[in-house]
Amino acid sequence: MEPSPAEPKAVEPKSDFKSDFKSEFKSEPRAADPMTNLVKATAVPQTAPAAVARPPAPIPAASRNDPASALRRVAAVQRTLTEYGYGQLKPTGTVGSETQAAIQKFERDRKIPVTGQMSDRLVRELAAMTGKAID
Repeated sequence: MEPSPAEPKAVEPKSDFKSDFKSEFKSEPRAADPMTNLVKATAVPQTAPAAVARPPAPIPAASRNDPASALRRVAAVQRTLTEYGYGQLKPTGTVGSETQAAIQKFERDRKIPVTGQMSDRLVRELAAMTGKAID
């Protein structure tokens, strides 16, 4: 009896797919692509060196402990803040309300924590902005 048109006819595989696939790739190895050597020669190494952080510039010990040096440092910061438009400060060497306001404005502009106080970070940021050492 013949199958009716509604019944699909069973299809028998012509060959074993796995054996055909394996035999196809068992052939001789292909010659290397000349472009592969170029890619390998110019590729970035797998292990890139980690970014090396520079330590902050040391602050001389004399400026931390010597009162005269501290006064000179405050006066230098006041001059620099005035020179770069952060107020009209007199270089007195003491941190008054005008100096605090100028420091706060500078800190806000540089997006650093706003303290209004003299600090090593303030001096480093000012030096970085101006490209000059703060005496």
